[in-house]
Amino acid sequence: MLQLQFDEEDRLLAAERAELAAAAQHVFDCGVCMDTLPEDSIARIEPCGHSFCRECIREFVVSQIQSHRFPVLCPTCTAEQANRAEAIGKVKRELVLDIGITEEQYEAWIELEMSEFFVRLQCPKGSHSSFIDREEFNGARSLVCPFTGCNYMWCKGCQREIIPDGPEHSCDGSSELKHLAEQQGWKYCPTCNTPCEKISGCNFISCISPGCNSHFCYKCSELIVRSAVPAAALQGKSQHYTRCTI
Repeated sequence: MLQLQFDEEDRLLAAERAELAAAAQHVFDCGVCMDTLPEDSIARIEPCGHSFCRECIREFVVSQIQSHRFPVLCPTCTAEQANRAEAIGKVKRELVLDIGITEEQYEAWIELEMSEFFVRLQCPKGSHSSFIDREEFNGARSLVCPFTGCNYMWCKGCQREIIPDGPEHSCDGSSELKHLAEQQGWKYCPTCNTPCEKISGCNFISCISPGCNSHFCYKCSELIVRSAVPAAALQGKSQHYTRCTI
């Protein structure tokens, strides 16, 4: 009889222990601060499964956002990277929303997230900005504002405006200068190729480019003489105009 009573008490005690164990709150060790904390404050990174407290992972994610580092990798994985064979964990958007960052920080996160595939294009003419495909951006030499009614075009290399119906753009201005010279009928020094424009006077032109010392005919573009001596230039001028086609 006593044995039956002892067995019943033992069964009841075992049931109570099981009930207490089930009701007890599960805990985990944070991979950053190393504190043992209740599991309801856990933040787990996938696919590595490393666990952190929400406060630690929030501070870590915010620091990565402020440093413009993306993707945000699991801090435990990166510390063990040399010895890891598995895939390194990455912080996903769902976890960022769950840990509770500010609206401004979340906007910065979205921009970093998009930067893997898109580039934010800022129009130099106004405050317009928009995301464009990264591959398209990398392959382009010129950029056009995507906003309707703006259509401002500029060079990706030198950031100067490009006139759609104007001459071919060159960052050093050589193409535009050549186009202007052709429009205005400018002539080039036959020695150093410096462009010049005759405003008035005769067709005898002395190149002003340092060290050139060339003298040529503006009308027929023939080199008359190359000399720094005024008398030689005058003599060459007299000889040229005895045979010039003008």
